[in-house]
Amino acid sequence: MNPSADVIVIGGGHNGLVAACYLAKAGRKVLVLEASETFGGMVSTNPVIGAAPNHRINEGGMDNTLLRETNIVHDLSLESFGYGEIEIDPAYAFLQPDGSSLCIWKDPQKTADEIRRFSQKDARAYIDFANDIDLMMNLSVPYMKSHPIRVNIWEMFLGILKLLRHPRRAIGLSRFVSASHAEYIEESFEHPIVRGPLAAIVPFLPIQQEMTAWMLIQFGFIHRKGVSRIRTGSGGLTDALGKCLLASGGSIRTGAKVEQILVENQRAAGVKLVGGEELRAPVTVAACNIYNTLQQLLPAGALTDRELAQARRIPNAASNASSYKLDIALDARASLAKHQAWRKNDIDLRKCGLCWATYEQHIKAWDACARGEIPDPLPVFVLIPSANDPSQAPEGQDTIWCWSGIATATPTQPWEEIKASVTKGVILDIKQYIDNVETAEIGRRVMSPDDLATRFHVPKGNVYHVDTGMSRFGPFRPAPAFANYTTSVKGLFLSGGSMHPSAGIAGIPGRIAAQTVLRLS
Repeated sequence: MNPSADVIVIGGGHNGLVAACYLAKAGRKVLVLEASETFGGMVSTNPVIGAAPNHRINEGGMDNTLLRETNIVHDLSLESFGYGEIEIDPAYAFLQPDGSSLCIWKDPQKTADEIRRFSQKDARAYIDFANDIDLMMNLSVPYMKSHPIRVNIWEMFLGILKLLRHPRRAIGLSRFVSASHAEYIEESFEHPIVRGPLAAIVPFLPIQQEMTAWMLIQFGFIHRKGVSRIRTGSGGLTDALGKCLLASGGSIRTGAKVEQILVENQRAAGVKLVGGEELRAPVTVAACNIYNTLQQLLPAGALTDRELAQARRIPNAASNASSYKLDIALDARASLAKHQAWRKNDIDLRKCGLCWATYEQHIKAWDACARGEIPDPLPVFVLIPSANDPSQAPEGQDTIWCWSGIATATPTQPWEEIKASVTKGVILDIKQYIDNVETAEIGRRVMSPDDLATRFHVPKGNVYHVDTGMSRFGPFRPAPAFANYTTSVKGLFLSGGSMHPSAGIAGIPGRIAAQTVLRLS
């Protein structure tokens, strides 16, 4: 076959690179193919605003939680390749128009102390909530780190033992898997300033959909290990992974878009690139979007009828919600004068993840998406990356990272026609809190769901690749036929954010894919 490599990895995002590094360190000759001109995917940091070439923009994910629960950084010695983290505490701040704010700290007691300014009842309820979530973490985190079918039985057993020590909390814990996100918030908390961040920090699924309260586990990650951001931007992770791969004998080709996975005698034989070049390998790891892998890259007839039926029904933006992203370069430091003055302490709100859309606005936003309308206001999450890491902007200047996960995927009017007006509304919304967002702007980049789909090769701009409901978790993600990280095509393995446990800065799908390759080939 005259192979080009032992393993070809399709996709140079962080999961593809994690898989490649583990395989290269195990002695395999690995070639990573990335369609874009730079690798890193949704975990990359690049100067993408033409008017501000010295402002480095985090193109996708920012907050680092799940990766911190793994041994990936240690296993791959990423710190020796320049990887580092900046602890963020408090991690988030929920802002009110009157200048007040509520910070979410790593220590749940500190969060409760802030809540006590507004509601004694909610402060007590928050401690109960944090304790329940921490118990749930004992079982859910070991499972999330494991292969969804070949679980780590010992860690799961220890997690179950910890749960059994608190039988009186069983009812509270059951609500996380039975109640809707909205139902849990309403039955547990009364004050708007508490309900707001509980809705805003986990905007993954329609808030009133049944069995969505489990998403609040994000607060368990906040309180157990804390939140960090990666030094030099999110791309600091993929830069370190790239260096690790090269040091281990692997290689990366950018601008190498795969047109087809070659299949011969029901075995993966390599890939054909756009332009016709063929690269051969006995093993292929598809770390790109699952839709692209199963429905575009594989030739007709490669999958069984069962696999094809399941592939076609993998849900993507079933709620008609996707992502919208706005990046802004400023020629000054972002100013939150009114809200900073209200704090009367040394907390720099510029360093927190900022949100302000109310609980009620989140409900209305999800309903608007279902109708094909653009939410008004569009709930956004805002970070100022350069506040924690000045290397991302010139001295005395800032970048603004603004994202919404409740942007209508297919609105009644095409995004190209409404993008400017939607962005105008978002800027006016941000201006209520960051008062110099307009006057200090140098340039911006706006990305609608259509733009995100083009940039990151994810249908409908869905940054989670596959809808994140309970029916697409564990052995059901992305579908039962593919949950083992394999298909009926021998030598073809799956990875990326489409796989268990989910998208986000984690690297777990990459590690599991590599382990599966080493076990089966």
